Amino acid sequence: AEPNHRRRAFRQPNDSILSQQWALRNVQAFDAWEITTGEPLVIAIVDTGVSGSHPDLSSKMVGGYNAFTGGSDADDNEGHGTAMAGVAAAESDNGAGIAGMCWGCKIMPVKVLDERGGGDDALIARGIRWAVDNGARIINLSLGGPDDTQTIRDVIQYAHDRGALVIASSGNGQAEGNRTNYPAAYDTVVAVSATGNSDVVTGFSTTGPQVDIAAPGVGIWSTQWFPGEGNTYAPENGTSPAAPYVAGAAGLVWSLRPDLSNDAVACVLEASADDKGAPGKDSEYGWGRLNALRALQLAQSYSS
Repeated sequence: AEPNHRRRAFRQPNDSILSQQWALRNVQAFDAWEITTGEPLVIAIVDTGVSGSHPDLSSKMVGGYNAFTGGSDADDNEGHGTAMAGVAAAESDNGAGIAGMCWGCKIMPVKVLDERGGGDDALIARGIRWAVDNGARIINLSLGGPDDTQTIRDVIQYAHDRGALVIASSGNGQAEGNRTNYPAAYDTVVAVSATGNSDVVTGFSTTGPQVDIAAPGVGIWSTQWFPGEGNTYAPENGTSPAAPYVAGAAGLVWSLRPDLSNDAVACVLEASADDKGAPGKDSEYGWGRLNALRALQLAQSYSS
């Protein structure tokens, strides 16, 4: 004889494209959502802007900033930022589209990249500073370049000193010389490489000692905005979508433990990652592949 234990289904949102979101299974998001689906904590998507009319994003938006004009119109005219926003915090369990990592988190659109996906250091720094000054707790930077400049170094330190957690893509340049990218390489930034559905770091991910954690980055279905087409859904590849998975998971951790510092949240994410590759920290996975469930379980007992 033994106890007749009761069991229950894990939290399963009803979003229509959920079956194609393989990454959520790999990072144990469904189990994590049994603990929390997130509070209205602000994630700044510092990018090409975000389509505020997208049906899976419109209810999630807070006021944004356009670093080109100095105004509040941060609408997307390229598409990249809209995709990053969806991965991190699309409206979830609403019967349509995709599920974001942090259901309750809010999205702050900060436009620092133009219609070709490019922007200079002054624009990026202006956007990051505005986001921090206006309440962003998490800064997602799915952008970068090989130059270490004082302008970017200073604004990253500014964000960190004011309690924000900065998360950045490691880059997609492994085959083109694997050059270190900034801001991902700064010590106070969580640098994210990309894995495929078999948890192998992709051949395009920039690797090196700066990598802190890996997250899914191949065939990542998300919210999209395309010129001439408008709002839609489509898959993304790259370390770009890997970063907002980590940003969304950070939102879940901070929702559960709002008392933690930015450094403590980063530590929880890294310490709870599934160790892949060489034991311990390595140049491909960092501390391992993101595990949202383990992050929340560790956060519950983490002593700050």
